[in-house]
Amino acid sequence: MNPCPEGINYKIENNTLTLFGQTLKNCCTYKTAVIIDKGDSIQIPIFDSGEPCTCLCLFCFEINIPDFNRESCVVEFDKQFINVSLNSVSDLRKDENIKITPNPFKELIAVELSDMLVNNCKIEIFNLLGQLVHKQIILNNTTNIDMSEYHKGVYLLKFFKDDKIVMTEKLVKE
Repeated sequence: MNPCPEGINYKIENNTLTLFGQTLKNCCTYKTAVIIDKGDSIQIPIFDSGEPCTCLCLFCFEINIPDFNRESCVVEFDKQFINVSLNSVSDLRKDENIKITPNPFKELIAVELSDMLVNNCKIEIFNLLGQLVHKQIILNNTTNIDMSEYHKGVYLLKFFKDDKIVMTEKLVKE
């Protein structure tokens, strides 16, 4: 029986975000987590240090992030994305300043912005391995993005205004 749950899980209690689960890493190295907070995105890369060897081991982990009171956030843990939400939408989405349709999609997605968001905006789309697959500067209120070349699956769209992440949205290609 494993002492910790499989995969990557999270819970939010008393304004503390806790990530926990298992990760597969080199057995002979020391593990440490580094937290980088960027607006509504938290990056937690896992570093191996020490001499490598030829085996892999499952490691249990638990990472606590205190004073977590965001309505929604995306956590990137060792190149895997976790959508952490107390509430499913950010303040900007409540006001309908950003619309992404359709979702799920087959080939094209449309990004519609209110006038106040058009200047100095860009989007980045990542696959679930954390690889940037599309990057685009937004110049108009409506921008169509052709995703026909990409495989079916889940993607993560990050919307930036003045180089700050304003919103992160999970996209599903059918």
